[in-house]
Amino acid sequence: MKKIFKVFLSDIKKIFSRPFAAIVMVGILILPSLYAWVNIYACWDPYGNTKNLKVAVANVDKGADILGVNVSIGSKVIDNLTKNDVINWQFTDKDTALQGVEDGTYYAAVIIPEDFTKDMTSILKKDITKPKIDYYVNQKKNAIAPKITDKVASSIQQQIDETFISTVASTLSNIAIDTHDDVDGDVTNIVNNLKDTVQMVDQDLDNLKNDVKTFKSLTTTLSSLVDTTRESVPKDAFSNASKLASDTADTARAANNFVNDMSGSLDTIVSMAESDMLQISNDFSSAIASVDTANNTVADRVDLVYNKCATLNSYCSDILAVVQTLEGYFPDLQGLKQMDSKLTEAISDLSLLQTDLYDAASSLRSAGTLAAEKQASIENRISTLRGLFSDIKSNYRLQVSPKIDTLTDSLYDNLKSLSSFLTTMGGVDWDKTLNSMDKSLTSAADTFDGLTVTLDTAQKKIKNLLKDIEDALDSDEIDAIKSLITRDPDETAAFLSSPVDLQTNSVYAIENYGSAMTPFYTVLCLWVGSVILIAMLKVQIIDAEERKLRPVQCYFGRYLLFFAAGVVQAVIACLGDLYVLGIQCPHPVAFVFAGAYTAFVFTLFVYTLVISFAEIGKAIAVVFLVIQIAGAGGTFPIETTPQVFQALNPLLPFTGAINAMREAIGGMHGCDYWLYLLQLSAYIPIALIIGLVLRKPLILLNHKLEGKLHETGIM
Repeated sequence: MKKIFKVFLSDIKKIFSRPFAAIVMVGILILPSLYAWVNIYACWDPYGNTKNLKVAVANVDKGADILGVNVSIGSKVIDNLTKNDVINWQFTDKDTALQGVEDGTYYAAVIIPEDFTKDMTSILKKDITKPKIDYYVNQKKNAIAPKITDKVASSIQQQIDETFISTVASTLSNIAIDTHDDVDGDVTNIVNNLKDTVQMVDQDLDNLKNDVKTFKSLTTTLSSLVDTTRESVPKDAFSNASKLASDTADTARAANNFVNDMSGSLDTIVSMAESDMLQISNDFSSAIASVDTANNTVADRVDLVYNKCATLNSYCSDILAVVQTLEGYFPDLQGLKQMDSKLTEAISDLSLLQTDLYDAASSLRSAGTLAAEKQASIENRISTLRGLFSDIKSNYRLQVSPKIDTLTDSLYDNLKSLSSFLTTMGGVDWDKTLNSMDKSLTSAADTFDGLTVTLDTAQKKIKNLLKDIEDALDSDEIDAIKSLITRDPDETAAFLSSPVDLQTNSVYAIENYGSAMTPFYTVLCLWVGSVILIAMLKVQIIDAEERKLRPVQCYFGRYLLFFAAGVVQAVIACLGDLYVLGIQCPHPVAFVFAGAYTAFVFTLFVYTLVISFAEIGKAIAVVFLVIQIAGAGGTFPIETTPQVFQALNPLLPFTGAINAMREAIGGMHGCDYWLYLLQLSAYIPIALIIGLVLRKPLILLNHKLEGKLHETGIM
């Protein structure tokens, strides 16, 4: 041991007794730190492949009962995510998801809370509560992944916003079909209308005859209702007449609500499609404007625009299906035919735009540029599509929606009058009345001539029904629908435009990207520092024989110089990270210790390679550096790299060193810090075996190789 330390002390004296050598040595100690500091300060957020990133999704939404129908919007969100392959979604329970974020199994977790549907459907109540989705992200696990998962969380929020309108519309339509309580307008208007029913029936049925031509499916329903009632209801049974009236009222309400909901939803969906086209235009302009960045980055942004085009194309197909459904109800409405034509043209142009965007991204990746003609073609197509969507929206609001509202209101009023009329038919020959109803679909005037006296007599019975109508109007279900109808339009519009608030909960929060990248660049600079040491300092002791030093003493004696220099490099780099750059670090002592320990392992391993393999050892150290930059998971998540690097990752010394420093910077989890240092320690016995056992038989081989290289005269 004394000889080993004598060698070390002798080396120190030789360096610092010569001013020039001392200056060079100081430069060697500081230079690696500059490499780390500059890169940490200047690094930017990267974009990469996210398909292997694991993000947990847990749905604990209990759903909600809306007018007797159970609805779970959380389940609809899960169904949509199962069709999304941008992220490796892990569908699990809440506890597993949170624990997975805590221990690093998942990069992030999305939790759909218990009251999500309840809050989502609060639009049907007086007080609106905006629903929230809980989002947890592990910022310690990887520097880039949180940035990617943040964008994914935002896309989930956007997806829910876009689908919310159609979900509510379809839900309310189902509720209207399954609900049997009569929903009418003002009670006073009902009473006044009942008094005038007899005088209005003749004209109402004439109007009904014209309206039924538009609603062919409703004509079939009414005819079937008359036939069924004739076969199953006894004659002169007032209760059966009331049942027929109730069925007619239900049909009127279902038809009215269905068409109104479909019309209102279509207006909102068309507006959203126009807004999406504007967003596509802005995103493409932003992507092309970032031409100063890496070509792959610009190409990735163009790919995002391509994906949005694909989504909008599918969205337009859904809108076209709704328009074609309405055409079935309104075959003479020219505005719907124009919408059909323009939507078909938009779908075709979107497909062509997708092809252009795909070619543009490929060109950016392969040639590194995008031809001006190609860019102009894409921008012209986007401009044309924006004009198309603007025309579609204008056409619907000016030509389609007003006509649908007029026809629907007319049909509803006529059917409601018919329902009131049938209710008054107690005491009338039922068979005669049904026959009269059947004839009224083709000749309304003939029907009402024989019913005027009967309606006068039935007014007493109608008065008995007024109390039941008042009770129905006071029910919770009616209040909910009234609240929806009478709500302030601005308040409802604000809710529909952005119904979800995303609540982010950071796990091991790291305040800036530079702090997150510090472990990688600091570990990298320590390896570079080790390479600089073996390049500038001799590993062999020239006068070993004169000093009667054994190989073991030579090995450890000269290594102490490398060890001391490496530790000083590490301390300078780590203290600079903490106090020059001001990185986030709740455990500074652990951070500095991890750096010093890493320097010890790195210098021992690199020193051993060179002393054992001579010049070839230096090449091996450089090869190790290249492999570890790609395979240590210091920048992009290791899951986004090729399989060979994923397999090498646990075996590389960079991996344990980087993870140990992340524990010190992001926060400790259990004993992970010490386990990572233990993982790094695996290279200590490897180095000692190579340096103390395998080096002896390699000495002769190294001499031969050096001789061969010397013979070349240039190596």
